[in-house]
Amino acid sequence: MAITIMKKHGAQAREARGLYLVKASGAAVTGAQAFYRIGRGFSDANEQMNPQTKQANYIDGRSNSVTTGFQESWPISGERYVGDYANDLLARMAESRAKGADAGLIMVTVNFFEEAVDDSDPDVGLGIYRAFRQGASYSPESGGGGAATDSVTISGTVNGSGVQVEGWFKPNGAPTADDPELVLRDMGLFSTDITDL
Repeated sequence: MAITIMKKHGAQAREARGLYLVKASGAAVTGAQAFYRIGRGFSDANEQMNPQTKQANYIDGRSNSVTTGFQESWPISGERYVGDYANDLLARMAESRAKGADAGLIMVTVNFFEEAVDDSDPDVGLGIYRAFRQGASYSPESGGGGAATDSVTISGTVNGSGVQVEGWFKPNGAPTADDPELVLRDMGLFSTDITDL
């Protein structure tokens, strides 16, 4: 089975990119691994690329600027939603003032506009999407607070670290009328080998 990527056309909605997390265990990962979406309870999760550049100014008046890397981050904020894996995980990290290895995560960013298709039937998507996995850490800003009549808030930043690994992501669950393309699924599997999914 030969696999290619079918790119969907048109403006990308906010749901076209997903951020999924799991607590880093320190163990080597083989095969497919489950990740949980930042979604339920969160009103903002905006990817910041933060390019790192090196600039040189020459004596002839010219200059040269080169992008040397990225320090990706995802500032997030929203309401505390008890029972959602990602929301609970980040709230526990804030409550325990997690730092160092205890603040370690693995994140997957998924592009739902790039769906895998089998070359034998290129008009039908496989429900598997292009994705990138990398190490991360969480820096909490708020683990709960606000006025007595307000919802409990949660906010912080998921900071990427290390090299991104390209692979594939398959959201769990079956399509529904409200979610025909699975972009709102709460969890899914990532693997560098599409046949694991």
